[in-house]
Amino acid sequence: MAEVREMERMTVSEVRQALAESQAVIVPIGCVEQHGYHLPLNTDVLTAQAAAREAAGRTGACLAPPVYYSFSGGSLPGTVNVSPEVTGLYLREIGLGLAAMGFRQIVFLTGHCGSEHMAALRGACESLARALPHVGIASIPIFEASAIWREALREGDFHAGWVETSLIQQIAPDAVRPEVVLDEPELVARMRQDPDAYKERRTVSRNRFEAPHDCQDPGIKVGVMGYPERSSPDKGSAILSEVIQTVVSVVTDLVEGMRERG
Repeated sequence: MAEVREMERMTVSEVRQALAESQAVIVPIGCVEQHGYHLPLNTDVLTAQAAAREAAGRTGACLAPPVYYSFSGGSLPGTVNVSPEVTGLYLREIGLGLAAMGFRQIVFLTGHCGSEHMAALRGACESLARALPHVGIASIPIFEASAIWREALREGDFHAGWVETSLIQQIAPDAVRPEVVLDEPELVARMRQDPDAYKERRTVSRNRFEAPHDCQDPGIKVGVMGYPERSSPDKGSAILSEVIQTVVSVVTDLVEGMRERG
């Protein structure tokens, strides 16, 4: 793997030199949110940044500084919510800024994949594609980049389950706490069926036109949605490898596609 071009460590002249060699950039996106009692608040940043860094080294792309804050939807201590509307606008501005300095292939890799967050990211990318017809734009939800992860989702392993725990055991083992705590069994079972089941939806009427009020179920104290006890560093390594390969292929396809277009 070549030396990684980490933009946050580079100078103006080094960015100019990098752009002369490659116009591809990877932007890792995460969220500051609870991940149970055993994983750190920056879990989604760590996973996206680790995969993005390796993919950048293999492709020659620049590695943009990570986006830490986005929309979680949860409300346990440690969680910082930036509304989906602001998240989408913020990501769009980042894309515009990267394009303005000369990047022509922009890949967003998001380690956080909540429903509202993903809608915001898709909207930002669609807006960027309209505004920047000569720039290739891609967004990769991290779970879609791994066949192992997709299968785990079908089996009910979501937030802070064995996949994310395995990844952090591989990427940052010192950040994993030994004690795994779960919510009450009924809540755990519900969240393994549907990751959006952490929400409690309230209305003041039965009118179908009313916008519901969504909030986190007050019974949730931990928020783990899966089977963290099944984790292992070896599983994390296998999943990370799949994610990296997907990101490499997306960057390569954008670069080659734009080269063919001229």
